[in-house]
Parts: sequence; C-alpha cells; structure tokens
Amino acid sequence: QSHPDYKRQFVEPKQKLVAQANEILAYNNIEGVDLISLASKPRPEMLKAFGDIQSKLTPLEAGEVHLALATCHIQ
Repeated sequence: QSHPDYKRQFVEPKQKLVAQANEILAYNNIEGVDLISLASKPRPEMLKAFGDIQSKLTPLEAGEVHLALATCHIQ
C-alpha cells in the first residue's frame, strides 16, 4: 500500500467502479446503498441486499453493480 503505484493500480479503479455503480443506482432511483459498507457485511446479508437491488435492475446494470460490489469485497 505504500508503493507509489498502489493508488493508481488499485484504489482508483475501485473508486471508478463504485462511482459507475452509484450512477446506475441513482438512475434507477435506488437510494441509500453504500457499496463499500455493503461489501463488508457478512456474506449472507450482503447477498440478500444485493438480491433486492438486483431485482430492480436490468441484467447488464446488475452485472456492473455486482462487479463493483465484488471489487469492494476482495480489497
């Protein structure tokens, strides 16, 4: 994390994915979702919340939000 390229290689791409996912959620009038906080919840709770979100999105949108959520979860 102290390497000069860490932010460019890991932090900025994650922030970009989360921003894109937040745009999708806002476009679909889905409010109050914090993907970073959601990713830190226990897996069953996270999956249930994502399932609720996913049901309101097109498959492509759900995939993009899922990618952001997964990226937050693993980092």
